[in-house]
Amino acid sequence: MCSIVFLLPTLVLALVYMGKVEGYDPKGLDRDCADFENQASAQRFFIAAGGPEKDPHRLDRNRDGTACESLLLDKPVIKLVAGYDPHGEDRDCADFDTQADAQRFFIAAGGPEKDPHQIDRNRDGTACESLLLDKLAIKLVAGYDPHGEDRDCADFDTQADAQRFFIAAGGPEKDPHQIEGDKDGIACESLLFDKGHQSR
Repeated sequence: MCSIVFLLPTLVLALVYMGKVEGYDPKGLDRDCADFENQASAQRFFIAAGGPEKDPHRLDRNRDGTACESLLLDKPVIKLVAGYDPHGEDRDCADFDTQADAQRFFIAAGGPEKDPHQIDRNRDGTACESLLLDKLAIKLVAGYDPHGEDRDCADFDTQADAQRFFIAAGGPEKDPHQIEGDKDGIACESLLFDKGHQSR
């Protein structure tokens, strides 16, 4: 007896909606695209009403078999900037490869007037300045920038320093400083001997 009482509301709802699609009777009152939340709902109703052969509600104006195409266009188009939606999930500077990407994202999100992602901490209009500093930080190897001014073996105290510098500059595939002349992968072999001493 108890289970019948619980099933009764479900049966009543089923009878009310019987023959209805998306809450409307396809054979009932005239409907238009404004009656539907989305194009998929309109399409289901359109098919139930006899579409695409029949279109009593005139939901397929151009007769291509797709009802309420305007509902497809009404959805906002999400424009991604640097791979992210500026009005979506919260982002921070670690999400961006470059400061330029972060800046474009910042502007698209409303910056500098608004900073919903808080990527311009000092509010100077420049997002993720830490990414600029990361680029400026030059990693020195044996006291020199491997991608900077030209160096030769005389600039290094030990062969090990020269070798680390050579590898950091792209060796053994590349030798922009020409410190590995015989292509054996060992830079500044002359430094293998103590400075000022020749091998006997």
